[in-house]
Amino acid sequence: MNNSQSALPAKNVVEPISDLSDLDKIRGLIGDRPRDFLLFELAIATGLQAKLLLQLKVGDIKSLLKNNWKGNPLPKHTRVAIDIFLEGFSSSDDDYIFRSRKGRDPLTVASASRLVNGWFDQAGLTGLRGLLSLRKTFEFHFAPSTKTQEVNSNRPRPESEKEENFKPIRTLTLNEMVFKELERRIVLGQILPGTRLVTDRLAKKMEVSTVPVREALVRLEAKDFVTRTPQKGFIVNKRSIKSILELLELRLVIESAALKKSVPKIRPETVILLEEANELYISAGKIWNVDDMLKAAWTFHDLLLRDAGLTVFKKMIDQAWDGINPYYHIMLKQQKEPRHFGAPYHQKMIEGIKAGDTAKVIEHLTADMKKAMVYVSETLSSLGLAD
Repeated sequence: MNNSQSALPAKNVVEPISDLSDLDKIRGLIGDRPRDFLLFELAIATGLQAKLLLQLKVGDIKSLLKNNWKGNPLPKHTRVAIDIFLEGFSSSDDDYIFRSRKGRDPLTVASASRLVNGWFDQAGLTGLRGLLSLRKTFEFHFAPSTKTQEVNSNRPRPESEKEENFKPIRTLTLNEMVFKELERRIVLGQILPGTRLVTDRLAKKMEVSTVPVREALVRLEAKDFVTRTPQKGFIVNKRSIKSILELLELRLVIESAALKKSVPKIRPETVILLEEANELYISAGKIWNVDDMLKAAWTFHDLLLRDAGLTVFKKMIDQAWDGINPYYHIMLKQQKEPRHFGAPYHQKMIEGIKAGDTAKVIEHLTADMKKAMVYVSETLSSLGLAD
């Protein structure tokens, strides 16, 4: 056996996410899904055993936010995740945070690990195993006085590395948190198109200096969320109806092309998740919970591409989605019943996947999107939400 082979980890060793940049990569993927984001941050910040983590209730995290964790302050990004979750969900203190989509019981360890493995797949990370890898990540990066050598005791290291075993504790930078929060509020339609963003006012509301706010606004401009004007500063983009329809058409073209590659690779366990996402979409629609409806719809379409690892397609679709999503939130919240509901189309797509019929899947995606285009055009015109 040569030296490189002897340095490989044993097959039964659960690996952590060792590269800090990969943590940010996952945050970028799930940052707009408050429950997923909270699961990730709590797992890597506390190191709780999987069963205990999934048994947490809303009251538990309120207490955690108030009283810290084992006497130590929570990392900033964990506090942000808790704040975002509590702000967006009206749950009682006795509700489980990470409950199953089909009831009020907590997620099983197996279901949660499948969810986490989906993040790893989307991020292109290999060799990791669900919740166990998140707990190992806590031990690797964040556990007090933890050394890399202790965590990876089965991985031999050269003598030259033994003095470099400590890993720095790292949180999201303040600049990153300000950017993420403004981006989230724009995408969710909480900051309306046409709104003027005044640096000083935002800094005061967010209790930060003007520097991270300015940087965040520049980044939002680069992502086409805002436009800088000489007299008024930064304005949240108010798109024309024509440009919104173009984004929907673009998304249809890209997603149809992606489905040709992805449908044959969709695994049976992903089909189950697609069914659960559609059930959640239907349940949210019955009580007209717009945020949960749109989140479930995004999850459904995200799952369609997950198993194929189409990162470039996925990035382009997400960009189109982000450009349209604020208008969906605003339009739907001004209505009391759906003028277009995607659940029947989703169900037909699932049937096509089960039958291995890619053409059927694309046919019903197209029907769904075409109906959505008519709905968007008519609704934006009547409400005057776009130019």
